Amino acid sequence: MRIALHQIPMWVLHNCSLRQLRLFFDTLMKGDGSRTYSDASEVTPTGSRFFTTLKVNADRMMYLCHLLGYKVSIKQPDRWHSTYQLGINEHVNRRDTKTNPHEIDVCYGVGGADKITKVRYKGMVCCPTVANGYVIVRRNGKSCICGNCAFPAQVARMPDIRLGEWHRGFEPPEDAVLGYADCSVTVTDTFSPIFLTAIRGETQYDRHNYTPTGTWRRCLTKAQIDFVLMNHGKVEIHDGWWWVPRKWFYPRNVEYPFMEIVNSLYKHREAAIGLRKDVIKRIMTGLYGLSLQVKGNMFGPLFNPAMGAEVENNTKLYIVEWCQKNRLVPLHIAVDGVITDKQLPDVPKVPGDMHLSHKGNALIVGSGVAAMQGKWNGHDFSINYDDLMAQIKGDPTAKVYTQTKISPVTIGKFLQSPEMWDNLGGLYELHKTMDIDYEDKRFYPESPSCGGDLLTHKYDSVPWDASMLQVNGMGGVK
Repeated sequence: MRIALHQIPMWVLHNCSLRQLRLFFDTLMKGDGSRTYSDASEVTPTGSRFFTTLKVNADRMMYLCHLLGYKVSIKQPDRWHSTYQLGINEHVNRRDTKTNPHEIDVCYGVGGADKITKVRYKGMVCCPTVANGYVIVRRNGKSCICGNCAFPAQVARMPDIRLGEWHRGFEPPEDAVLGYADCSVTVTDTFSPIFLTAIRGETQYDRHNYTPTGTWRRCLTKAQIDFVLMNHGKVEIHDGWWWVPRKWFYPRNVEYPFMEIVNSLYKHREAAIGLRKDVIKRIMTGLYGLSLQVKGNMFGPLFNPAMGAEVENNTKLYIVEWCQKNRLVPLHIAVDGVITDKQLPDVPKVPGDMHLSHKGNALIVGSGVAAMQGKWNGHDFSINYDDLMAQIKGDPTAKVYTQTKISPVTIGKFLQSPEMWDNLGGLYELHKTMDIDYEDKRFYPESPSCGGDLLTHKYDSVPWDASMLQVNGMGGVK
């Protein structure tokens, strides 16, 4: 009983705010820790150590460090030391940018990424899916942050917003989990997932998304706001709505209604082949797609804009954060992946996580138009690398190339195009046109004039400045 009284209580780790956890950490360090400072001001610790004779306290202190965004390792007792020793790196930047202790925000760097090697393993392998994708594993006293993402995994992380309350204000409450705000945002990084939408006409096809630098006004999620502030940007909130879970549900008992079904679908998809695998994949995508369904002037029965916003934007944030972690600027960004010419370590495939899917040559015609050797499977309408290469080599001076696919007229296609009723169940031609010299999503000091140029040159780009998109005849901006 006496030992239990000296244990770090889990309810503190589960329920306290970031400010309270920092105070708790500082108090523990004053009692059973030591800090080394770089100067007499004792503001920036260059190294910290925590000592305890109880393994449970060592584990919970390690947990606390992760919640605060600190790098930590543990050394077991030995013949010379009777205590567990935790080495803690309190980087000052992490203290300044961490905003929510119960969300992913740990910077471990990538210095050891090139030392990762494959080894043969025999035994049980676990693949966890958790609400926020924040999985910590430890081996030989060293921790590793793992996780899973992409659209279905993001759906699994969506909390049941019926079990909380919405608050309106200019600043998010300290315990807010979700939020949506009208903001003026300033982006300085040349590689960013924050969009500016330029409106050039009256229809949805006249709206074009850009990722510029500069300042503009748009709606941001709470996760996007945190990302901008962590990456040297600025955000001015004009108005916002913030979701706070009821205290008796947060954080350990928040309900995640889609987690079980997503886990089950992942398992079935990995074991399936052929048509069954494709059907399961479409079901997983539909979990997200139905949340944004609009039928004419009516919302679909499962319309949930909060889920749509979280899934789309968190996937974009994850891709950029993955690129930052691996210190690369991608050649091309897809919906849930990238193309890069940087050699990366081969890692095991984890459902929803980034992994190597294809390896080979690539032709990148522009934003949203890329052909990857070996990726085309004949089922979807992705660009066929071999066919495009053959067209360019056959006519290297051309500026426009077209690929065609024969597709059935399904009920879904008929609902989109009622004029195809007479051909329901028949076949029709789909055409995809690639215009070599049309690219306006980013600024290219030099650009290709024909297909042959793509085979002999590489073209660099920079983002537009937001003020240019708003002034140079590109219409209103949202």
